[in-house]
Amino acid sequence: MMNVRTILSIPLLTALVPVAGQNVGINPTGAAPAASAMLDVSSTNSGLLIPRVALTSEVDVATIPAAANSLLVYNTATAGAGVNAVTPGYYYWLAAPTNRWIKIAADEDAWKVLGNANTTAAGNFLGTTDNNGLRIRTFNFERFEVTTGTGTATGTGGRLQAFMNGTAASPIYSWSTSPGMGLFSQAANVLGVSTGGVERFRVPNANQVHAMADGTAALPFYSWGASTGLGLWRPAANVLGFSSTGLERMRILANGQVVVAATAPFAGDQFSSFGNATNTFAISGYSGANGAGVYGQGVVGSGDGVYGIASAPGISGWGGWFRNLNAASGNGVVGSGNNQNSFTLATGSGGAFTGLATGSYHYTLAPGVAQGQLIQDAFAAQWNVGYWSGAQYFKIIGNGIVSTVVRNPENQRVTMYCPEAPEVLFQDYGVGKLVNGHAVVVLEPTLSMNLHVDEDHPLKVFVQLEGDCNGVYVTNKSADGFEVHELGGGTSNVEFSWSIVGNRAGETYTNGQGITRTANYLDRFGPAPEILERNERVGPELRETGN
Repeated sequence: MMNVRTILSIPLLTALVPVAGQNVGINPTGAAPAASAMLDVSSTNSGLLIPRVALTSEVDVATIPAAANSLLVYNTATAGAGVNAVTPGYYYWLAAPTNRWIKIAADEDAWKVLGNANTTAAGNFLGTTDNNGLRIRTFNFERFEVTTGTGTATGTGGRLQAFMNGTAASPIYSWSTSPGMGLFSQAANVLGVSTGGVERFRVPNANQVHAMADGTAALPFYSWGASTGLGLWRPAANVLGFSSTGLERMRILANGQVVVAATAPFAGDQFSSFGNATNTFAISGYSGANGAGVYGQGVVGSGDGVYGIASAPGISGWGGWFRNLNAASGNGVVGSGNNQNSFTLATGSGGAFTGLATGSYHYTLAPGVAQGQLIQDAFAAQWNVGYWSGAQYFKIIGNGIVSTVVRNPENQRVTMYCPEAPEVLFQDYGVGKLVNGHAVVVLEPTLSMNLHVDEDHPLKVFVQLEGDCNGVYVTNKSADGFEVHELGGGTSNVEFSWSIVGNRAGETYTNGQGITRTANYLDRFGPAPEILERNERVGPELRETGN
């Protein structure tokens, strides 16, 4: 029975398969095969069914041993792993040296120029599955490459590399809506950042970030989005400016000088701060615990720790103003020189100064009326120390008396007072002796050269006899001395004591600039210095620390 069916099928097959020469046609109409085809299969309602096999991987050589090159199969299995895995679809065998099954791309396996649908981010990707990079071209020029790599870890994964540097106007990485904004390679290992086609920042190969514009106080180059007038800018070469609300507040110059609230410090300043109508205090210092509100130290040569000056014409301010609010023991100013500790009164003072050889030094420059120190009290009394009146020099002149302090027998401190006169006088004392009723007294040269003796200012001589004689009289008085004679032509040999009072001679002083002062000490009841006007400064209200 089996043989019968086989024999019957031969005529039928012959009718369906026309044979023409060396090619074969398979169709239900008996049409001859196309001349250019070795096998021509045609049908209007059926297709060609390729052999179906279950491959185990793309390098499977067991399922179909010794497969011929270009052998076509339909794989029904999902098998294998990694780059050798297979999925259902058409495969053909590619012989040596490849020796693997190559899948014929299905619609879902290719990236189409009009886009793909039904893809998944985890399963579908544009790239390679072997250790080869991916390059992207336009106009057949290489633009970018995703380089090969051995993994995803830092240093082993692929990188995106550009094949062009770009420019500030056309950065290699930019945005379609802002083509002049982006990143470009300004030079080897130098990254440029541009906006509006203009380079704004540059990152060189030197651990720096360079600004490519100066900015202004109103629009500082480095600022904040919420405060565009706050930031840093470059007013000039090697000069750094700081601004807020669009106004310059501080500047650091090329030589390291710093100035606040101005654009130029004084020539000798390392740091200058200027007050204004709003911020009247150029610098304020506050301390906590035992610290210093303001501390200055000069460490080289004749440098100053703190130096203050008030320089504006007609200014009523002070180079330095200090106030201590401790009413019981506060000191306004404490100064110590020669590397010495400071000493102050237990009850406090306006100023306390300590030095090794000189506690306080005063120096005046005015060619006219001046004093080294002026002291006043609340009762219109005044004391001028080191005073030049314009006509006379005074060590000290002022209200009150001149006195000294000594000890009494009980070791108590008591006061002794100095006599004073309406004119400037020198006194001297001595002893002498009449020899045959006559004596000549010669004054010491130092005293003589500093006495002024003339008809209006005679030398006053007083003699006290210390023995019996007829009495004496004085004659031939001059700045050099005087003579004593016994009355009545007596010839006594008697000792005596004498004293003289004479007007002080004037003096001439010349300073280093050649300016001369001449002091005249011949006036009686000379004019006293005027009480100088004083100003009272009411201290500022206390402010909370840090405000």
